[in-house]
Amino acid sequence: MLKKKFCLLVSVAAVGLSMLCTSKVNAAFPEVKRIWGADRYETCSKIVQEGWKSTSEYAVIVNGENFPDALSSSVLAKKYNAPILLAKGSTLGDKTYNELKRLKVQHVFIVGGTAVITPSVESTMKSMGITTERLSGQDRNETSASVAEKIGTDNGVILTTDNDFTDALSIAPMAARYQMPIILMPKDGIPGSVEKFMAGKNISKAYIIGGADVISEDTALKFPNVERIDGNNKYERNINIIKAFGDKVNFSNVCMAYSEQFADALSGSVFAAQGANPIILMGDKSSEYTKYFLTTKESEIKNITVFGGTSGIKELHEQDVFNGTSGDNSNDISNTSDYLENNGSIAVKQGDWIYYSGSNGASSATGNFFKEKNDGSGKVKLSDDIAQKIWIQGDYIYYISYHGQNQKSSFYKMKNDGTERGQLTTDIPTCVNFQGDYIYYIKYDNTSVDNLKICKIKKDGTGKQAIGNERGMYLSVKDDWLYYADLDDGSKIYKMRTDGSDKQLLCGDSALNYMNVVGDWIYYCNSDENNNLYRVKIDGSGKQKLNNSNSRNINIVGSYIYYSAMDENDNGSLYKMKVDGSQNKILSNMDCSTAVAVHDDYIYCTGFNSKGIYRIKNDGTGYELISKNAYVISLYVTGNYVYYIEFMSGDINSRLYRMNLDGTSNETIQ
Repeated sequence: MLKKKFCLLVSVAAVGLSMLCTSKVNAAFPEVKRIWGADRYETCSKIVQEGWKSTSEYAVIVNGENFPDALSSSVLAKKYNAPILLAKGSTLGDKTYNELKRLKVQHVFIVGGTAVITPSVESTMKSMGITTERLSGQDRNETSASVAEKIGTDNGVILTTDNDFTDALSIAPMAARYQMPIILMPKDGIPGSVEKFMAGKNISKAYIIGGADVISEDTALKFPNVERIDGNNKYERNINIIKAFGDKVNFSNVCMAYSEQFADALSGSVFAAQGANPIILMGDKSSEYTKYFLTTKESEIKNITVFGGTSGIKELHEQDVFNGTSGDNSNDISNTSDYLENNGSIAVKQGDWIYYSGSNGASSATGNFFKEKNDGSGKVKLSDDIAQKIWIQGDYIYYISYHGQNQKSSFYKMKNDGTERGQLTTDIPTCVNFQGDYIYYIKYDNTSVDNLKICKIKKDGTGKQAIGNERGMYLSVKDDWLYYADLDDGSKIYKMRTDGSDKQLLCGDSALNYMNVVGDWIYYCNSDENNNLYRVKIDGSGKQKLNNSNSRNINIVGSYIYYSAMDENDNGSLYKMKVDGSQNKILSNMDCSTAVAVHDDYIYCTGFNSKGIYRIKNDGTGYELISKNAYVISLYVTGNYVYYIEFMSGDINSRLYRMNLDGTSNETIQ
């Protein structure tokens, strides 16, 4: 009886604290480090300082403004464990000069002719006591062949277009790591300088980057052992190049560079090659192809290194690619982590900062909104609000401001330094999605006929409107479509345009208890079938049954699903399976009926019978009870901390607690 009562109270609390939604995708976001400077030369210098902390006998100098000759330099630099440095016009430049001095460089390879890197630059280095060797040709093709002569062809060659830099930069870390020279080619025909280079060479493999519209089939036929790597655009080719090298790529650190300029990616190419790390090209908007691929690697990716400042890859853009859906989607549909490590929860991590709110209990409307560094330092009070749910987009924080049990909460926005605070709407939003200029959400107001209406509002608080007459749950936005469970039609799965037009039934199953869009799939619990987990493609095809369990607390992390399988006594066992339903296995029979959160190599769980919070490795080993609090109703894991809300007998208390990941330093936040 006690257990049933507790479960009922947990359900009530979950409604109040999570605004009705009960499960969500969890993708613990990697640590991000941005290496950047005031311009490309300072950025290059900072990358070199990060990758070459002591001395380097060799260095490679290329023109910082002109990409063609520079593209072949990565492989050469890696051969000599040398950094790439940028010459500035007709001068060496202060940043490059200082790096040459710091590294005590003795020999420099100059890539490009005297029109690209002037004799005065060479003279400056010679006056520093540095010997130089120039590798050049009459054109970009001959220069790349000249560099290739220093590398050799035993490991293969890379052929890329000579009129764009993105393909060469995409493959540069792998080409450098495995010593395959990059040869620049026109679309049709083989330049004489390249033919001369090829003569008599043993070429074990020729990777051609791009389709026949980039390098023709006639040209390809003149090379032995060809493997062509193509894609519909530069972002698809970028990912397909990474895929082509399979297990040779180390995803523990993923490098990112802006796709519209060459210098930062080039400067970072040898840095990436040192660890066999890929460079992900990012434009002004995240490629869906890139985002989907990275979701399959989330469990491997621990760190992200961004090359260049925010004039290239914008703040938070590097994190957007880990959102499995389009745009800036942020689904508030559980008490576990979201794509920005709890974006849409009570504690949210952005870069090195964690944002959270503490109160003095549900009976009081007093509290504070804080931010502090991930290591617990630098705590700053932002406002006197109690934020029940927090979302972060760029420089702004969006949150539900709690005004006490007898007052109506509302939706607020402020800058992440605490300024520009203001109310956006008196609505209480749930299932919040950000895309373009709009915020899409479900309106929660159980006293109104508009309860659970699908709405949108501009980020400045104007233009609020209901989208059609739809009442839904589990709202997701992808491209120009809204996906949701229609409460007026048995919670069947629908989609419609963001303007409310073109409504389409995708699946007749009831998704009353869970639904989310991840990549090209909609995952849902079929309440007509004891909440067994299913998935269906976003066009309504390919429906698959994934398990035979009453599923709760669903976390989709990379290629795996972690969930609670409930029995008739409301006890939840922890399970793990592939996203296609294969390799389904139990990890623990210790109760995880209340919450499951996946973070790095661990799964954090709580339930009535577990009588506290425990963690277990994602392979099912290493069980630890890290907190003995008996009744935890909400669990969030972000950065270096576990945040949780504890149920207090006789009241629903929203006081927030936190502890270290190993359970130490347990404290109340207020």
